[in-house]
Amino acid sequence: MDWNILYYLLYGLAAGLGELLPVSADANGYLIGLMTQFDTVNPALRLSIHFACLLAVFLGYNRRIGHIRREMRIARIPQQKRKRQPDLTAVLDAKVIQAGLVPMVIGIVLSTAAYQRLAALPWLCLLLLAGGILLYLPQYLPGANKDSRSLSRKDGLILGFSAALGVVPGFSRLGSMISVGLMKGCERSYILDMAMLASLPILLGLMVVDGIAWAMSGLVISGVAWIYLLTASAAAFGGAWLGMVIMRFLSVKSNFYGFAYFNWGLALFSFLVYLMI
Repeated sequence: MDWNILYYLLYGLAAGLGELLPVSADANGYLIGLMTQFDTVNPALRLSIHFACLLAVFLGYNRRIGHIRREMRIARIPQQKRKRQPDLTAVLDAKVIQAGLVPMVIGIVLSTAAYQRLAALPWLCLLLLAGGILLYLPQYLPGANKDSRSLSRKDGLILGFSAALGVVPGFSRLGSMISVGLMKGCERSYILDMAMLASLPILLGLMVVDGIAWAMSGLVISGVAWIYLLTASAAAFGGAWLGMVIMRFLSVKSNFYGFAYFNWGLALFSFLVYLMI
């Protein structure tokens, strides 16, 4: 049996889940690499993982994306020439995401530097604790049912900054945006959908960063290595899809703050590993 295939399969599954659950994908990847000596910073591997997650989110939200694009096209038509009025909620959804694009792009540009400086056990312990606190806070605040009709461009900018916080190992892009949205009174299902939609430009930007890093590394992929990458990508797609299913279930039946305990457990694990090495 080719054990490398198994390693790529398991890592791809874990990475796909990590990208679309409120847990830090970078922290998980660092710890997996530390414990197994698996090259989790390989730019070709990261590119394949991010592409698989992007594809999963796009397919999972294809109808919502198509609806928003149609309504935006109608909104750009002069009012006297429209056959009907656009869906205001869909148009505002797009504007909220657009308002957060600038901080998201800044986060993507800084992602490599942030990982290089902060992906170390002492930092991970503290950052995972902080990330868990951010996930836990919404349960102490009054809930509401806000959607894009109640959010301003300033709110969109704040949500964009919260998503950009995910470049810091220990914080989750998805989890940070959801928590900040809940603290601003957004309805759970709504902010989950917005966070998933916002992950599309983020994942696309990370793919660009991965591609540049791959080109600069001069890494050459052999025939067998392509099989490993495709295996990891397929597993990441499955993990990302499972992550979406779990999050949609929790948005209806439960809350998201339970993932704070995962962060704190991972922080404790990181601390123990730090003491042992």
